[in-house]
Amino acid sequence: MDSDVLRALVTAAVWIVVVVVLRMFLNSAYNRYEQRLAETDPTIAVRRRTTFGFLLRMIAAVEVVIGTWSVLSIFQATQQIASAFLASSAVLAVIAGLALTTPLGNL
Repeated sequence: MDSDVLRALVTAAVWIVVVVVLRMFLNSAYNRYEQRLAETDPTIAVRRRTTFGFLLRMIAAVEVVIGTWSVLSIFQATQQIASAFLASSAVLAVIAGLALTTPLGNL
């Protein structure tokens, strides 16, 4: 097997593990937070769950984009595509930041 292919497979596996572990950590942290919040006001807990769900999806999307960029940048033929992919993820981050300004400010 070519060394670039092996490096790409290892990089992809590491990013998959990072996505899964971070998602599990964020879910467990939010579940603890939600239990404390639900004791005081259940309606606020429901609104926070919606915001957290959106935030969790955005974090996962950013992780996947960075992981894909890492794998694509290994190969010489796909380095241009990887650079364009990273630039488009920057636009996604700006849009997500604008969308989360009010909910995160309220959190």
